[in-house]
Amino acid sequence: MPLKKHMPDIRFGGNKVDVDEINHKFRYHVLKPSVSASFIGTVSATGADDFVIDQTKCDYPRTLLLTITGVAGGMGGTATITGTDQFGVAQSETLGFGSAANGGTIAGTKIFDTVSAATVDGLDGVGGTAIGTASIGFAIGTAANLVAKFGLPDRIGAVSDVKKIIWNDNGTIKGVNGGTVSSTYVDTAKHSFNIGEVVAAADDFYVEYISTYDGENDVNVA
Repeated sequence: MPLKKHMPDIRFGGNKVDVDEINHKFRYHVLKPSVSASFIGTVSATGADDFVIDQTKCDYPRTLLLTITGVAGGMGGTATITGTDQFGVAQSETLGFGSAANGGTIAGTKIFDTVSAATVDGLDGVGGTAIGTASIGFAIGTAANLVAKFGLPDRIGAVSDVKKIIWNDNGTIKGVNGGTVSSTYVDTAKHSFNIGEVVAAADDFYVEYISTYDGENDVNVA
């Protein structure tokens, strides 16, 4: 039934149909994702400075990675990233760490689809004079605190909404976690999934889900 024809308030009143009302199994694909640690941009400086943003749009909505490199004696800093999530909602996230030998990396937990600006503060080495380089790219799951999450195009209401996550591991097809979907691999707060492994440029991911998310009282689903 064409809803816009039989329910004209959808066409003329600006009302919308929530995804949970459709009762449709969606299939989402992530194909050959970037693994670049500097996809978004870089900056080299002491103290505080703005990143040079090379790409304002991510290849897929996903978690970001901050990398800071510098002198062997220690390098650290804090970056604030501004952009939007996979639903176009404005957000910012602050990532950083204290001085560590040669610097380090830290992944975010928010899903970014676009990045409009980023700044770094405290990009100093020993004595506050060394020049450090900071880069923003994509988390690829190389450590427990660097989980690579990919945002789904629809909001989900429960882990059980996700029916399967299939991983094409460079030509080898396998179900993530042997085919068992759990909260380890699905984040309902960020409406995202991960494979629990290191993401490679040759990978493909296939996710099937039926959303039960009720957006009636969600201000971001107006």
